[in-house]
Amino acid sequence: MKAKKSKQIRNKKSKQHSIKKKLKKYNIKKNLKISGAKNHSAKINLKTKSSSLHKKNNTKKGLNKITSRTKSSIKSSSLHKKKLVLFVVKFFVIFGVANAFIELADLNFLTTAIAQIAGGFLGFAVNGSAVIAGAHSFLITNSCTGLVSASILGAIIFSLKKPSTKIKLTLFIWGAIALLLFNIPRVMLVLLAAQNGFDAEIVHEFTWFVMSAIVLAIWYFGTKRITKIKEFSELL
Repeated sequence: MKAKKSKQIRNKKSKQHSIKKKLKKYNIKKNLKISGAKNHSAKINLKTKSSSLHKKNNTKKGLNKITSRTKSSIKSSSLHKKKLVLFVVKFFVIFGVANAFIELADLNFLTTAIAQIAGGFLGFAVNGSAVIAGAHSFLITNSCTGLVSASILGAIIFSLKKPSTKIKLTLFIWGAIALLLFNIPRVMLVLLAAQNGFDAEIVHEFTWFVMSAIVLAIWYFGTKRITKIKEFSELL
């Protein structure tokens, strides 16, 4: 009897011991799973934090690039405005001085020559710088010589920084010669308009605008061909 009881007690103890072992293993596995889950969540948190930091850094870099670009564009635009203002000031100074010189200078030899060429070609009576076209008499003055148009061309050319002085002088000399030659048909057209009963003053004003367009054409195409510069801002 005693032997049977002792066996039963031993069996119970062994069962309890095995149950305790199983519980320990289960708890260990559970703890491991919990710790693994915690580590996984921690890794996810770290990844999300690093990605958010990376995004913040990228946005900061993008904002810095945008601000630097805007600052550089503002600086370039303000510099361009200053250069443009300087060009306008130079233009009016050069043109004002040249125009004053044209008005005050004794250019009788040039006005007489233009009257002789234009009036003589059309068969009109010429007296010095005066041309008689039918019932109208026209006096060729200093402002009718084409030098005003040449002074506009010179003011544009010499108000710009580019091209070099040598190229500027070449462009101005040939441009001025072309304008003086174009001016003779302009005078003839005014004389013909007066002879045929048209308003000579309107023709005079219209042909002046044509001459201004020729000035701009000479400057633009001459400068573009010689310097190979396309943008006006590159010349300032």
